[in-house]
Amino acid sequence: GVDSECIDTKAQYDPSERVFSWLEGDAINVFFGSSVNSKFVCQNSGKIAQFKGSIDVVTGGGEGLDENTSLWGVYPYSPDTVCDGNAITYTLPSVQPAEAGTIPSGLNPLLARSGNFLLSFYNVCGTLRFTVSNPDITKVTIRGNNREIVAGRVKITKDATPEVSEVLDGETELTMIAPNGGCFEVGPDYYFVLYPNDFTQGLTLTFYKEGYKATYEQKAYTLQRNGSARLRDKDKG
Repeated sequence: GVDSECIDTKAQYDPSERVFSWLEGDAINVFFGSSVNSKFVCQNSGKIAQFKGSIDVVTGGGEGLDENTSLWGVYPYSPDTVCDGNAITYTLPSVQPAEAGTIPSGLNPLLARSGNFLLSFYNVCGTLRFTVSNPDITKVTIRGNNREIVAGRVKITKDATPEVSEVLDGETELTMIAPNGGCFEVGPDYYFVLYPNDFTQGLTLTFYKEGYKATYEQKAYTLQRNGSARLRDKDKG
């Protein structure tokens, strides 16, 4: 068994650099092939960090890290995330938290697959960020006009980079409610995190305030993995 093994990691996401910095206490799932789910916790903050935990695997004269058996890492940690040795099954929430100027902690999924104890993490998703011009917007939703899958439970594979290989229980709309039951701030970016997709018939962004709602139609757009699009003040007027 590998007990209290420290795993070195590289990560991302800073909105200005699109780079993520780990924070002490962050937790990830670690799988050895199709092993049971194990929780590893970050020991230090920074763009490169060590995670500590334990995982029951057979090494030495038995099964080891080789080209057929990988070590997988998934952020954020969830007991519902599983691995079959070839793909990760992961759920991205369709109701997402709001935090002015950044992606909320624990929302943006990162995936690593390695033949050793150094895990380099990659973004699974892309982001659509928006701003508001009205001070009384309480909720914002976004959906693809061709009912594209933007969240939900999927299988993710990784060769060079992560890729959604199968949709198990998909969601076609994302919802964000303003923090603390209030309203979105005018000016700062807010980030939707969603699976990459080709929105062939465009997107619809809907803004809500008490007693009213209004929509904005965005033309056809392809959101790539690790890509980011910005929709500025589409509630104006």
